[in-house]
Amino acid sequence: MLFFAMEMFMLSIVQDGYFNGFYFWLDLVCTISMIADIHFLFDKLTNVEGIDLENFDPSSPSSIAMVAAASRIGSRAG
Repeated sequence: MLFFAMEMFMLSIVQDGYFNGFYFWLDLVCTISMIADIHFLFDKLTNVEGIDLENFDPSSPSSIAMVAAASRIGSRAG
Protein backbone atom coordinates (compact mmCIF):
# COMPACT_ATOMS: atom_id res chain seq x y z
CA MET A 1 0.00 0.00 0.00
CA LEU A 2 2.86 2.32 0.83
CA PHE A 3 4.54 1.63 -2.51
CA PHE A 4 1.34 2.38 -4.42
CA ALA A 5 0.97 5.65 -2.54
CA MET A 6 4.59 6.54 -3.33
CA GLU A 7 3.99 5.70 -7.00
CA MET A 8 0.95 7.98 -7.08
CA PHE A 9 2.97 10.78 -5.51
CA MET A 10 5.81 10.39 -8.01
CA LEU A 11 3.45 10.16 -10.98
CA SER A 12 1.73 13.36 -9.82
CA ILE A 13 5.07 15.16 -9.96
CA VAL A 14 6.45 13.64 -13.17
CA GLN A 15 3.49 13.01 -15.46
CA ASP A 16 1.49 15.97 -16.74
CA GLY A 17 -2.25 15.58 -16.37
CA TYR A 18 -2.07 12.64 -13.95
CA PHE A 19 -2.96 14.54 -10.78
CA ASN A 20 -6.73 14.95 -10.44
CA GLY A 21 -7.27 12.93 -13.63
CA PHE A 22 -9.19 9.71 -14.15
CA TYR A 23 -6.26 7.39 -13.45
CA PHE A 24 -5.30 9.34 -10.33
CA TRP A 25 -8.73 8.83 -8.79
CA LEU A 26 -8.82 5.20 -9.92
CA ASP A 27 -5.43 4.54 -8.30
CA LEU A 28 -6.50 6.38 -5.14
CA VAL A 29 -9.67 4.32 -4.73
CA CYS A 30 -7.77 1.09 -5.37
CA THR A 31 -5.04 2.03 -2.89
CA ILE A 32 -7.57 2.93 -0.20
CA SER A 33 -9.46 -0.32 -0.79
CA MET A 34 -6.35 -2.23 0.26
CA ILE A 35 -7.04 -1.23 3.86
CA ALA A 36 -9.63 -4.02 4.04
CA ASP A 37 -6.88 -6.55 3.26
CA ILE A 38 -4.74 -5.43 6.21
CA HIS A 39 -6.67 -7.16 8.99
CA PHE A 40 -5.12 -5.50 12.05
CA LEU A 41 -5.65 -2.05 10.54
CA PHE A 42 -9.17 -2.79 9.33
CA ASP A 43 -10.13 -4.16 12.77
CA LYS A 44 -8.89 -0.96 14.42
CA LEU A 45 -10.87 1.23 12.00
CA THR A 46 -14.11 -0.74 12.28
CA ASN A 47 -13.86 -1.69 15.98
CA VAL A 48 -14.58 -5.32 15.13
CA GLU A 49 -12.51 -7.56 17.36
CA GLY A 50 -13.06 -10.85 15.66
CA ILE A 51 -16.11 -13.01 15.36
CA ASP A 52 -16.28 -16.50 16.82
CA LEU A 53 -17.92 -18.34 13.95
CA GLU A 54 -17.91 -21.72 15.71
CA ASN A 55 -20.30 -20.53 18.44
CA PHE A 56 -22.32 -18.22 16.22
CA ASP A 57 -26.06 -18.45 16.92
CA PRO A 58 -27.99 -16.47 14.31
CA SER A 59 -31.13 -16.31 16.45
CA SER A 60 -29.56 -14.56 19.46
CA PRO A 61 -30.05 -10.78 19.77
CA SER A 62 -26.32 -10.13 20.10
CA SER A 63 -25.64 -12.03 16.88
CA ILE A 64 -28.32 -10.07 15.06
CA ALA A 65 -26.79 -6.80 16.30
CA MET A 66 -23.34 -7.98 15.21
CA VAL A 67 -24.58 -8.86 11.72
CA ALA A 68 -26.39 -5.51 11.48
CA ALA A 69 -23.17 -3.67 12.40
CA ALA A 70 -21.22 -5.64 9.81
CA SER A 71 -23.87 -4.80 7.24
CA ARG A 72 -23.60 -1.08 8.01
CA ILE A 73 -19.81 -1.27 7.68
CA GLY A 74 -20.15 -3.06 4.35
CA SER A 75 -22.64 -0.57 2.98
CA ARG A 76 -20.45 2.37 4.02
CA ALA A 77 -17.45 0.77 2.34
CA GLY A 78 -19.49 0.23 -0.82
